[in-house]
Amino acid sequence: MILPHKDPQKRKEYLRKYREANREKLSEQHKKWRKENPVKLKEIRQKSTLRNREKIKEYQKKYYEADPEKAKAIKRKSAKKAYKANPEKFKEKSRKFVKENPEKVKESRLKSYSKNREKLIERMRKYREANPEKFKAYRKNRDYDKINESRRRLYKANPERYNAYGKRWKEANPEKYREVIKKSYRKNIEKHRERFKKWYEANIEYSKARSRKYTQTHPRAQTEIMTEYRRSHKMCEWSYCGQSTSLHVHHILPLSKYPEHIDEKWNFICYCPFHHFAYHYAFSKNRNDNRIGNALTMLWARTEKWALKNKITIEDLEIELAQMI
Repeated sequence: MILPHKDPQKRKEYLRKYREANREKLSEQHKKWRKENPVKLKEIRQKSTLRNREKIKEYQKKYYEADPEKAKAIKRKSAKKAYKANPEKFKEKSRKFVKENPEKVKESRLKSYSKNREKLIERMRKYREANPEKFKAYRKNRDYDKINESRRRLYKANPERYNAYGKRWKEANPEKYREVIKKSYRKNIEKHRERFKKWYEANIEYSKARSRKYTQTHPRAQTEIMTEYRRSHKMCEWSYCGQSTSLHVHHILPLSKYPEHIDEKWNFICYCPFHHFAYHYAFSKNRNDNRIGNALTMLWARTEKWALKNKITIEDLEIELAQMI
């Protein structure tokens, strides 16, 4: 006959009943022992983990499937605690992982960015506002050649995507886009001219066809009567202007509404390029009329050429234009 304490099944049952009856007492004893023997406890846990690795994985998997949000929260809390205890160790581990798995890291970062885009943009905006000097120094010391090369590579890989994005941004921010183009043109005026010259030489047939088409759609842009009127008026007729070069003939009653008065001399007035642009720009702004966008672009290009020729700064023209509006 096997005694109760020698029979494993009976002993197991006896211990289970004992634990249930003395749960609080045993819990207190275990806590006390864990505090007194942390090294021993760590060794026991490590051995147990190695011995029951498959069982633990299976249990973790079931727990995660049952409550993924809770499991993630516990994992994050545990990771934060471990990081605070050994930040250098974690940083070193992270650097090593990044070096060994660049593709995985890239994919993970892209997923994280797309998931928390708004949050990250807001955080970056707050950081910029809090550290303007630091951010200014960072932007100043960046390797822009490397950045531009990276952008070109990305554009070549996904031209449709980037073109669509650029188109959306231009439509959403017409004023900003215009300002960016103006700044770029002023900063790299020679480069822009050289680029346009090359483009014109490469697409000479297209350029000529476009010019012919424009002439057909605007056949009365320079009539003999207009030319005669411009020659007989030597100065800009805007109040207190006095400019006498590159004058434009402006129609007081617009051609789109009153085509019958296109060649009437009483409907003409001479303006310098800047005041001709200023009139149309103010007209379109005050009436919220964007139908003459192409004409404004052309007039502004002529104004820039005229200002460069007469050594007038664009900044002065912009200040005067702002005061008019």
